[in-house]
Amino acid sequence: MAIILKTVLGLMTTLFGYFYLTDVGKNQKIFSDKPWPGLLGTGLITNFFDTLGIGSFAQQTAIFKFFNLVDDRIIPGTMNVGNTIPTVTQAFIFMTAVKVEPITLVSMSIAAPLGAVLGAGVVARMSRPKIQLGMGIGLLIVALIILAGLLGFMPLGGEAIGLTGWKLVFTVIMSFIFGALQTIGIGFYAPCMAMVYALGM
Repeated sequence: MAIILKTVLGLMTTLFGYFYLTDVGKNQKIFSDKPWPGLLGTGLITNFFDTLGIGSFAQQTAIFKFFNLVDDRIIPGTMNVGNTIPTVTQAFIFMTAVKVEPITLVSMSIAAPLGAVLGAGVVARMSRPKIQLGMGIGLLIVALIILAGLLGFMPLGGEAIGLTGWKLVFTVIMSFIFGALQTIGIGFYAPCMAMVYALGM
């Protein structure tokens, strides 16, 4: 099953890479005038910590806003597109190194992108203030979830490598919602990790 997932992921990433590079080539004249070392460093550092479980979206949002690197309106799209290839690379690494039951992995892997696809259309029509409000509320919720885990109010995980029954159904539904929220710049990792920890994984 892991081989099938890797194959599908590889093909999808290749297709993404083609359109990504084509689009970059067509739009070189409107590239950001911000210093590229800062943008490159942001991607490098935040994705390094991303592999350790500290979501890159929250880090990048803070850096973009603090240093005024990216306009608020395009922060969600910038992060979703810019982190695609690093995230796929992480996916290949973790699918090889971490054992997860196929049903759980496949179900969540399908639900999250579906949520993102539907959410992207909504975000594209949102005004800057609404995006800022959505990001603010979402990041606050994520911060509270992380804080609850650090303070011991939520379980820090169990021994399960998969979910069944209502837990699996709940996880799939929430993965869909988290995927949709990702399109307004709310990272998937923190809420998803808190959820699977709470369910015993």
